[in-house]
Amino acid sequence: MEKIISKPYERLRNNIKELGFLLGEVLIEQEGIKLYDKVEKLRALTKELRSQNKGNSSRKIRALIKRLSLKESYSIIRAFSIYFILVNAADEVNRIIKHKTGDESGIDSEDFYGNSFKEIKQLKLSNNQIERILGSIEITPVFTAHPTEAVRQTILRKILKISNLLLNKELNYHTDEGLEKLKEEIKTQITVLWQTNEIRFYKISVEDEIINGLFFFKKVFYEILPDFYNDLSKALKYYLNYSSDVPAILKFGSWIGGDRDGHPYVTEEITKQAFEIHRKEIINLYTQELNKIYEELSTSVRVKGANRKLIKSIVKEERELGINPSDTKLREKSEIYRSKLHLIYKKLENTLIEGEYGYKNAGELMDDLDLITESLNANEGKLIVENFVNPFKIKVKTFGFHFVKLDIRQHADLLRETIAEILQNSDPSIGYSKLSEKEKTELISKEILNPRPLTNRFSKITDSSRRIINEFGLILWAKRDISVDSAG
Repeated sequence: MEKIISKPYERLRNNIKELGFLLGEVLIEQEGIKLYDKVEKLRALTKELRSQNKGNSSRKIRALIKRLSLKESYSIIRAFSIYFILVNAADEVNRIIKHKTGDESGIDSEDFYGNSFKEIKQLKLSNNQIERILGSIEITPVFTAHPTEAVRQTILRKILKISNLLLNKELNYHTDEGLEKLKEEIKTQITVLWQTNEIRFYKISVEDEIINGLFFFKKVFYEILPDFYNDLSKALKYYLNYSSDVPAILKFGSWIGGDRDGHPYVTEEITKQAFEIHRKEIINLYTQELNKIYEELSTSVRVKGANRKLIKSIVKEERELGINPSDTKLREKSEIYRSKLHLIYKKLENTLIEGEYGYKNAGELMDDLDLITESLNANEGKLIVENFVNPFKIKVKTFGFHFVKLDIRQHADLLRETIAEILQNSDPSIGYSKLSEKEKTELISKEILNPRPLTNRFSKITDSSRRIINEFGLILWAKRDISVDSAG
């Protein structure tokens, strides 16, 4: 009987085969037919070894490898490395397509939340109970850097481009000419990938780690966050008949640039730099988002009205920011929402440079977005809110002006030594290190509540303890000058 191949598996197999052919063409063009033949020979032998486990195959592999020059060895390793990168990309794309289309070909294709919400439904919770439960949930994935991580953002971007091209090929209709064009674009990306250093040839710095970590927040989490909440809202409505807004239950944390315990080169200055980079990157993302919403939100007060509160805020802010109401440039004067978006953009720019009339915190930005939301909802614009404004609002609720919460981590022994030294200087009779854990807790709690200072800038303490004290000052600075949610 002929084996039936499921559609998702067939799609994955075909994509892997096509990517392999394209990589083969790139190898011939870039390094010549001889290297390509050696790669193919090795691939065939390893496949034979895996499927038949023949000792003869193993001997042939070893003999072939021994004859390779250093340059050939390097090129062959790179060829296999890029091949596996492409295979992984094809696999991830296949998973995304299955999730988007529900195409599991016989496998249980129930949505992601199905089983859990079916069990919760049996509890017969009221809407108020569900709202309280959602309000008490906070999921915070925390990211850290690995000291051996050397893959560059450049490589990650190439992989992302190839994945997006594969998604485009599978999810959209294309003519034969269009498919050939897509294939050429994928091949171009593979060519550039071949010509790019996969790893750095210098020691990675903490600054590099900070920028690398942000790649995933910017290119992945920021982009997919509205889809996550959209899926969750639909599941809540479908299974539990809950249709209220879902709070921001998902937050993000990072140790990158704040972990002194795991990284000896993390200094106070580097941590401060990490906070500032995070703030700059998220505000830049917000301005890009505003441009997209601006393009779409062309609603005119000549067609639909707008709330008086929104109009008053526009008049007030145009005066404060020195913007001439008649200076509409490319927008029609009656497009009141575009006027407000333009003002929000200007205020974000001022926030970035710490200029006058910027936002003091992300809550003020949310207030402006709420004004737009209320006005649209009151004037038959609910669909516009759901599709253009709400996805942006959930990002602001999640990322604020801090992007990710940076954990300031320090070795516990250094913290204990610092506390002991501070207390010894203030009262030598305490003998902190000899106290029980219960006594230490009681003493520290008492001193935290006591308004008197235990140290000042003239106190004679060790450099190590002074550094620990400054780190707590850094947390205070971040909460005050970046965001109340920026540090922990």
